[in-house]
Amino acid sequence: DRAVARLRAGIDRVDDALLALLARRRALALRLGRVKKARALPVRDLRRERALLARLSARARRADLPAALVAALFKRIMADSREVQRRASV
Repeated sequence: DRAVARLRAGIDRVDDALLALLARRRALALRLGRVKKARALPVRDLRRERALLARLSARARRADLPAALVAALFKRIMADSREVQRRASV
């Protein structure tokens, strides 16, 4: 069915964009890790993480997205970012 194929193609394009954004975020996390290491700063900033989750949960509600889904996704993304930062070299 052409309608299904068109919709799936649109989803594929969104998925590709999401992957590109995740790669960009990861590259920024690596750069941040290098800065933190050079300045002897801790990788984890719980205040920043809580503020980020609160901001994104509010945006999720405005976009009619399940806040729990958005929180779970970003908790995983933040965990990956922390790991990338830990492995960063100056």
